Amino acid sequence: MLNVVMDNLPEADEVRVVQQTTAGRPAPIEALFSGEDVLRFHELVRKVPVAEEMVRYAVQLVSASRPHQPGTPDYVNEWVSWGAGTRAGQFLILGAKARALLQGRAHVTVEDIQALAAPTLRHRILLNYRAEAEGIRVEEVIKRLLAGAKTPVSA
Repeated sequence: MLNVVMDNLPEADEVRVVQQTTAGRPAPIEALFSGEDVLRFHELVRKVPVAEEMVRYAVQLVSASRPHQPGTPDYVNEWVSWGAGTRAGQFLILGAKARALLQGRAHVTVEDIQALAAPTLRHRILLNYRAEAEGIRVEEVIKRLLAGAKTPVSA
């Protein structure tokens, strides 16, 4: 669903983690919630309402990543071999719904979709040799997609 990039710890923190996790027996693992709880979380996320304008915004972001389609930006045609598919739109909306709940809201906003764009799209957009030769990274393409997308009025 998502490709989350996590930076490495600073050396001092990493040394502390290695020391603490190799010095003795690990603490017993205690379940925080059951499998049934996870299924209920899934159901709750799917029940979060999302306006059609938000879904359209997500779909337009995703479809703009596909080269050689009507309306595709020139930079996508120049740098992208393969764009994101329909599942990207599905996961972008599901992730935005989950984020809305975590932010204490019962509806999806443009900011939720924008916050999930990179984690949802970065592993679904395949750059071509030209982009690689020019030093273009997929994050740059996603930033441009976000900057060029028409933001819904009802945001």
